[in-house]
Amino acid sequence: MLQRRREAAGSSELQLADGRWLHVTNRRTSDGGISRILSDITERIKHEEILRERETRLRSLMAKCARRCLSLAAPIGPKCS
Repeated sequence: MLQRRREAAGSSELQLADGRWLHVTNRRTSDGGISRILSDITERIKHEEILRERETRLRSLMAKCARRCLSLAAPIGPKCS
């Protein structure tokens, strides 16, 4: 039991069977006990996923724009003097 208490300090994220996410924070108390705080972070996780998807789409769009700009900057026909 003492070994488990030593390892109990810290925090982690845990996904529940129903799809919710919890942030679990464990702290040792001065008398040797353990204090555990559970925070529902489901909405934060959903927002992070939305941001990752949007970032991927933005990077793809920027790459397409860069290729298009390069093709527009290339000479089309013979140079006129």
